[in-house]
Amino acid sequence: MPLGPFSIVIDDNGQQRLVPAQVGGGGQGSGPAASNATAKIPPLGIQTIAGTGGQVQSAKNRNLLVILQLTGDGNVILPPLGQADVGARITFVRDLGDGVPTIVTSAATDDVNEVQNAVFAPYPMRSLQDSVTYLRVPNGWQREQGTPARPIIATSVTPIVVPAAQEGTQYVVSQVAGPATLELPSSAAVAALRDGFRIVIRNAGDTHLLVQSAYQFDAINGVLDTANNPYLVPPGSVAILEAAHKNPSTAAVVWLAVQQNEDPAPIISASNTVDVPAWRGFGRQVVTASDPAATVNLPPLADLAIGANVLVEAAGGGGSLVTIVPDPADNINGLNNRLLTANRAALLVSDGTQWVTTDGAWFSLPPQVSASNPLSVIQWIDSPKFVTSTAAGAGHAINLPSAALLSYGAWCVIHNNSADAASIVADGSDTINTAASVSVAAGDSAAVYRVTAGSWFAVGV
Repeated sequence: MPLGPFSIVIDDNGQQRLVPAQVGGGGQGSGPAASNATAKIPPLGIQTIAGTGGQVQSAKNRNLLVILQLTGDGNVILPPLGQADVGARITFVRDLGDGVPTIVTSAATDDVNEVQNAVFAPYPMRSLQDSVTYLRVPNGWQREQGTPARPIIATSVTPIVVPAAQEGTQYVVSQVAGPATLELPSSAAVAALRDGFRIVIRNAGDTHLLVQSAYQFDAINGVLDTANNPYLVPPGSVAILEAAHKNPSTAAVVWLAVQQNEDPAPIISASNTVDVPAWRGFGRQVVTASDPAATVNLPPLADLAIGANVLVEAAGGGGSLVTIVPDPADNINGLNNRLLTANRAALLVSDGTQWVTTDGAWFSLPPQVSASNPLSVIQWIDSPKFVTSTAAGAGHAINLPSAALLSYGAWCVIHNNSADAASIVADGSDTINTAASVSVAAGDSAAVYRVTAGSWFAVGV
């Protein structure tokens, strides 16, 4: 049995389908009595726009395919709403040409995806072979959401103001030299701000970029009052902020923020001096120093993100003593260096004001051996401290540093490797076991333990 004629129709999803045509007049539908129903597919018009943009033709009683071949950047203007039937589709295809076409509405009051915004309603077609379809709806136009606005590139102006946004992603690049601030969309624009809107920030400047909102109830990762507690984006880093929730009653926005966390390449060095360059983001710099007497010079804290950390390993074998030195403007646990013995490591973390490192039973200095009388014990960083006196003469003095210069719990082992008794003497008004000094017999050892800023406790005396 022969197949009847077919018609092309558009279904509810906008897709073309081939369906049997309706046959009129009864009977078998042969001869002039049979007639096909009018096809439901609207005619398709084709328009080419070149140069630097132009006006899209009317979309009444038809759909449009607009081929864009711009030689320079420019606007491609949708037809007025009165010149496009509800349900009409206009498809734009970028084909050839180096110009970037931006699809804009005919009037500022025309809605795109139910919003009106001079920054986010336009659609920049940045990629070759890009395509986008606009569907005419009763209140304006609908298109696929998530298109980015034109990037904000700031070279000198601060604060960098991010406009109110409805959808998609706003890219911001800061090239500002020196202190810079980025202001998030204000509370006045909260009604126009959609959940899920994202801001991608690239700090190409040379200092931290301060991200803040003028509204005290806005929060970034749970931190309120960002005008006084800004979110920091270190130089060279990329951060993504997403509007997770807005509260229409308080006009507050909850932002979630994440940043890159890339570890820099490890530094493995046999040199006597190891200079650690600044690194970007919050990653961990690993430094392995194999020279037994290496000095590891840390970068300035001002060039690093808060939370940046460095792991230094002394890998020079027995007898190694690696010295970790901060920038002259910085310190490590309040002191000006950190020392590691063989096969030990230290993890140092920037808190923005100093390097903070874990305590441990690492020698801060080589054992101090001296025949001097008096022998002055050098202030130490980590316990235990080892001191050996080889001085001659009864009562030769071993002088302790001020207890106020050491932390609670610091202790020192003192060996009197002499034929004569020695006196361990407290500094100034400090005391040892409530006395000004204690005696150590010839060939004996004692341990002193810092109790308070003015007192020591001694055993073995």
